[in-house]
This record gives sequence, C-alpha cells and structure tokens, in this order.
Amino acid sequence: MHRGKYENELKQVLGDIYMANDIGPDDIVIIGKDGLLLAGPNALILEPLVLYYVSLIAREVFIKNYFMRVFVLVDTLTKIRQLILRHQSDPDNVERIRFAISEASKDLILLQETLEYLDESLLSGKIPSMPQDAKCKRLYRLLNCEMMSDNVRLRVRDLVKLVDGAANQLVQY
Repeated sequence: MHRGKYENELKQVLGDIYMANDIGPDDIVIIGKDGLLLAGPNALILEPLVLYYVSLIAREVFIKNYFMRVFVLVDTLTKIRQLILRHQSDPDNVERIRFAISEASKDLILLQETLEYLDESLLSGKIPSMPQDAKCKRLYRLLNCEMMSDNVRLRVRDLVKLVDGAANQLVQY
C-alpha cells in the first residue's frame, strides 16, 4: 500500500486498492476496486464469510446497472408521453407510440422478473453468524456484511418502488 515492490502487481489484479488489513499474524485480506485477495493458512476457514461479502458486492454492481436500466425505461416513457401529446401533428406517431409502448412493456416485464429473482436471492442468502475465532471475528467486523446486506435490501426496496412507478406510468398510456 505504500509503494511497495508488489503494489503494482496487486493493482493489476485487484484494481485500485482501498483496504489491506492483517487479520492475524499469518493472514491478510486486500480489497480492491475489482477484487479481493485473502491469503494465509486460515484462508479456508475464512472463505464462507468472504464468499458472502463477494456475493453482496456482485449484487451491488448488478443493482447499479439495474438502476441505469430503469432510468432508461423511465426516459423512454417520457418520450412516449411526448409522442402522445403530439399525436395529431404527425399521423405516423400513432404507429410509433404503439411500437414504443409494446417495447416498453416487454422491458418492464423483464425488469420486474429480474427484480423478483434478486429479491429471492437476498432472502436465500443468510449472513454467516459471528464466528468464535479471533481472526474470523476481525474479518467479520472488517467486512461489515450486516450493514452491507441492509444497504442492498434497502436499494432493492427502492428499485421495487421505481419499477412500480414505471408500471403505473405505462398503464396510463
């Protein structure tokens, strides 16, 4: 982390490194933008907690992209509204409106189904319980999976509201 001889190599694999901690005398965790490295003789014992953490990170990345896709749909619905308001000025708008509503409906259905799968995956994924080993406790506190899980669940609830709003807007057309 302090311009050591291996920092560049680690950055190539993990991306920008934002945290490196010793978990015990022989174990280390290095977390970067694009990955996580857990090394030491106790890595197999610590693996379930790290896997849960990485699954939450993957969900966060998915949610960011999902938010963008929902905003694209909302923008499309706004454009459809503009076409509807100007339907008399151009007779071809009626066909464009029908096609756009059909495509938006398909997108909305896929977004709703995908959101249900994401919600189910959060229900099936249980936060590992607080370990008894000192190294495991240190990693447990360091990764802070409980707070991260709560944040992911909160963002999923926000997504549900956004998708429901888009569905209500589409029904009005």
